[in-house]
Amino acid sequence: MNCKIENIRTGRKHGGLNREILLTLVLLLGAALLFGGFLFLRFAEQKFLDQHLALLLEVSRSTAMDQVRDGNVRPVQFRLSRLQRDFGAEAWWLYDARLKLVQGYAIEDVPQVSTIRLRRLLLQREEALDVDWNPLPLFTGDWDGSARVIVPLSTQPPARGLLVVQYSLAPLREQIRRARRWVFLYAFGYGLVLAAAGFLLMRRNVIQPVKNLLAATEKVTMGQLDTVLATEGPLEIARLAGSFNQMTRALEQSRRQTEATIQSLKRANQELGQTRDELVRSEKLATVGHLAAGMAHEIGNPLGALMGYLALLRQDLPVGESAEMADFAIREAERIDRLVRDLLDYAAPGSSDPVPFDPWDAVLETIELLQLQGTLKNMRLIYAEDLVLPSVSMDRRKLEQVLVNLLINARDACNGQGIIRLEGEVVADRVILRVADNGCGMSSDVQSQLFEPFFTTKAPGKGRGLGLAVCQRVMAEAGGEIRVESVEGEGSCFSLLLPPAGDVDG
Repeated sequence: MNCKIENIRTGRKHGGLNREILLTLVLLLGAALLFGGFLFLRFAEQKFLDQHLALLLEVSRSTAMDQVRDGNVRPVQFRLSRLQRDFGAEAWWLYDARLKLVQGYAIEDVPQVSTIRLRRLLLQREEALDVDWNPLPLFTGDWDGSARVIVPLSTQPPARGLLVVQYSLAPLREQIRRARRWVFLYAFGYGLVLAAAGFLLMRRNVIQPVKNLLAATEKVTMGQLDTVLATEGPLEIARLAGSFNQMTRALEQSRRQTEATIQSLKRANQELGQTRDELVRSEKLATVGHLAAGMAHEIGNPLGALMGYLALLRQDLPVGESAEMADFAIREAERIDRLVRDLLDYAAPGSSDPVPFDPWDAVLETIELLQLQGTLKNMRLIYAEDLVLPSVSMDRRKLEQVLVNLLINARDACNGQGIIRLEGEVVADRVILRVADNGCGMSSDVQSQLFEPFFTTKAPGKGRGLGLAVCQRVMAEAGGEIRVESVEGEGSCFSLLLPPAGDVDG
């Protein structure tokens, strides 16, 4: 942690890409132009010096030839004065054949050439050029330099004399200084043009694409993975943009895969929840089985005694309404016995073989039973007494148990007063029984939990929530199913779909 803080404190502050590139261009172009200008100045200086010395030598020759007339040395003053006026001569010395000074002039104290050297040059009729010149400093410098020219007065024998001229190179130095200023101005202007052009090119080909890439990257960090860069410009920039687009496509695909994985996990979690609910339901049903076994054991003995006493009473009753009521009481006691045994069979299904029968007969018997009990005394029942349906193969008493549950639920949905419609038909090789009411109906949430064990919408003590769960199990064991259609506030319709007697095994 301390190391990280130290890096932050000592880190260099980064400037913008515009400033960095512009500064780099200025430095590189400035160095290149200064170096090129320096070389050019040195070359031009040497060129000017050579040309100026050649001019001075030619002027000195011409002046020397004019100083001899009729074989004698006679100074031509205006020609000598012209050397001072036009060519910057600081001094001159005119010698005859005996090296006697004929005429001399010096602006200031200028050292003369030694007699020995003059004699040698005179005898050999040679020219001499002595240059005192230092290269011009780049920025400062006051030394002007000088050139001494020694030319014979005649190139043909006999020797006539010598002309020695000392020239100041100050005019040349000034000319070079002016040229240097122009070179610097040209280099500065040319450098500005190059820097501006280079910066504009770099801005178009590098800086702007980098800014676009930075903006696109910021969008990607905010989740906008559909960002696309234009693949244009220099090859490297275009390839970089293409790589960025490939990266965003890969990220988008990865995000879709991640979302698909999350959805799959959600579905798996939902399925696990459903499986858990099924396990809880199975546990509840197993508990019901255990309760049924206990109830059958506890209720069996007193119920058997009750049925025996009812049978004895029936024997002593004359034929009539009392005898019929005793018969109904015996059948109801037997039905209680069957219900208890059905609960036991629900937990451990028996092995009784089903017998084919007309399901509508079971409907009529169930209606008659409930009417005799007074269960449906305030209800209006609509059904066909002469309807005939194909036989079904299942435990008849279980179908009656299902019908009893549906009719009682229809009565409760109508608060004891309403209409119950019972219908039967054959549709697509299925025998369908319908029990419909005009009661309160059910919401979609209630319908989704309707067949769950112990789920009920009745008041506490009015129902246990096992009736429809048992009905669904009975229909499933018979190879059929139970369906419900309901509109809240309008009523409900339960449909029992059963296979015909010959299709149960198929």
